[in-house]
Amino acid sequence: MTAVVWATLAGGGCSVPIDPAAAAKLPEGVEAQGIVDLLARGEVPALEARVDPSQRRPETADELRKMAALFPAGAPVRERLVGYDLRSVRQVGVSTTERHGFTWERNYAGANLVAQVVWQRVDAGEWRLVGLHADRVPAPLDELNAFTFTGKGPLHYLFLVLMAAVAGVTVVAIVMWFRRRRSIRRRWLWLLAIVVGAFELVFNWTTGELAVHALSFHLFSLAFGKAGPFAPAILSLSLPAGAIAFLFRLREEKARAAGPAGGLEAGPPRLEGPPPGETPTGPSPSAAPTEAGR
Repeated sequence: MTAVVWATLAGGGCSVPIDPAAAAKLPEGVEAQGIVDLLARGEVPALEARVDPSQRRPETADELRKMAALFPAGAPVRERLVGYDLRSVRQVGVSTTERHGFTWERNYAGANLVAQVVWQRVDAGEWRLVGLHADRVPAPLDELNAFTFTGKGPLHYLFLVLMAAVAGVTVVAIVMWFRRRRSIRRRWLWLLAIVVGAFELVFNWTTGELAVHALSFHLFSLAFGKAGPFAPAILSLSLPAGAIAFLFRLREEKARAAGPAGGLEAGPPRLEGPPPGETPTGPSPSAAPTEAGR
């Protein structure tokens, strides 16, 4: 799906949580659905007139025609709101800018489309159309972004194996810490190091894209989530460096504790008699029989 990109505004901002059904009934949501209707009918002049003057370019009309050509003729089988972003950004002592984005999905007999409409207003003024994008998708978004193994490649399975390995190392380290917690110096710092991972890898299950966040920390080094029923599943893992260091520390301590005994057992046989120059206190087991014993 083609994404709408706009400049980040300075100041503090907040995204307003709202139920999807309620978002669709907002005046801006209803108006956004009307914009999608105009696009589906190919009414390019009416659409171009709604675009904010700051966003108009000489090629705007051609871009609108290309998007309108994506829509099949006839009415859709289903139409639903699959995404929204209600954001307000306030610049201290300057102005308040509100930006509302609505993403509608239309399902036809042989095609699926996603269209995104973005409104903006400043200081409670008139809402202006600043973004309009449409694209075809191979399937409805809830099916396209479902967490399944159909059509997945080696990277998907490799990432799951890595997640299982990270989980195993973390669980083993936590169990060992719990068993030896009374004898561990700075045990709470060690526990914190075990349960917090660093250097995050983020994997998009739908697209197979992998991202690296070097300056990132994760509780228990693993995460799985979806932004909503129509969003892709996002898997992430972090390097359990603290857990690995803790297990290596336990291994080294065990090796130091068993070192001397292990060396005697592994070495060549030792002479068990008294040191040279000392008189034996009893007969040697290997001594020849004496006259009295014959």
